[in-house]
Amino acid sequence: MSMETNNEFISSSSTIVAIATANVLSETANVTNETTNVTAETTNMATATANIPANTMHVSKTYKGTIVKYINQRHFGFIKFSTRETTTRKEIFFHKSNIIKNNFKPDIKEGNKCHFEISPGIKGDNATNIVINYRPISKIKKTNNTTDENNAQAALFTKTMLEFFRAAVTANK
Repeated sequence: MSMETNNEFISSSSTIVAIATANVLSETANVTNETTNVTAETTNMATATANIPANTMHVSKTYKGTIVKYINQRHFGFIKFSTRETTTRKEIFFHKSNIIKNNFKPDIKEGNKCHFEISPGIKGDNATNIVINYRPISKIKKTNNTTDENNAQAALFTKTMLEFFRAAVTANK
């Protein structure tokens, strides 16, 4: 009896496994159908994108420039740049909020070299996604301490020589 129970158990367990396998195969077929639908939708989207005219697609282009004017109180300034098409240099407006910060508090000064993109604004083109690449180090002015040191050394030399002459004169008497 235990043998028959085991056979029935094995037999019923095989049936459960067979049913479970059939369910998995059915779900796999559904997933395959869904994948085919997604692939078809992606192909349709790619075709639709390819049909967009070239003048309506926006391709971002980076430009190099130099900050020529910055008004700190109003947080805006102008970047001078030139394009490859024209050799004339143009100035473009930028706002401090369009600078991608490399450090916590960027110090914006005239002469900073930067890369940026151009996007249309309300009053014309604006510089956006600005990355400051080079910040010139201001030259430290040398103080004219050398003349003060030279004067002090000359005064010390004169004082020392006078003491030697006085000592020589008193020694001869």
